Amino acid sequence: MALGSKVLNALFVGGAVLVAVYAWAIYGVLTEWLIPLGSMVAPEMSEMFRSEKAAIYVHALSSGFSLTIGPFQVIPSFRQKHMLGHRWAGRVYFLCCLMGSITGIILAFKAQGGAVGKAGFACLGFAWLISNLVGFAAIAFPAIRSVPVHERAMQISCALAYSAVTLRLYLPAAVLNPRHFQAIYAGISWLCWIPNLLVLEIIRCSGKRQQEPSQPKETPEAREDC
Repeated sequence: MALGSKVLNALFVGGAVLVAVYAWAIYGVLTEWLIPLGSMVAPEMSEMFRSEKAAIYVHALSSGFSLTIGPFQVIPSFRQKHMLGHRWAGRVYFLCCLMGSITGIILAFKAQGGAVGKAGFACLGFAWLISNLVGFAAIAFPAIRSVPVHERAMQISCALAYSAVTLRLYLPAAVLNPRHFQAIYAGISWLCWIPNLLVLEIIRCSGKRQQEPSQPKETPEAREDC
């Protein structure tokens, strides 16, 4: 594996695991004893956290598990060495993504950022749900089984799950500008996932070009045959 690919994989896995640990710590442990739910988010968001407590917990914890499992599922070298583990981890990942995407859609309709923000997070939730359903169907049902479709759909799923990481990279811009919080947050609702898909497509196209065999040079004899 090239050094660049190793660095990208390390950043991908590291970012996902850090956010997953954050989700488990804040929503799985500390909120019950030390930190009231909603106290570590922007004031504009705290009311939604309190009113949708069950959905917040399910969304955060299930998405945290999907973030931890997902990167290892789509890294080819790991997947090829541990195919049995890949299959069982894939089942857990699929269930976690179902819970995370459905609760994400529910929470989207109470998100900040006005109609634009709600639409951005709702589209993210639906896209994540659909990519997982397509990926599951393409490997689980023999009549429509397609490994390439399965792999492509799950790559998209992981890119969308990674929005939990990119969201937190952009979030300080909104928190540090309270006067423009709503407008900035509306933009973040789209920026946290659409660029992820674009990066995925760039990586995929780059990989395809590297795998294409070089065309043999045309010889005079070949030209005469034509």
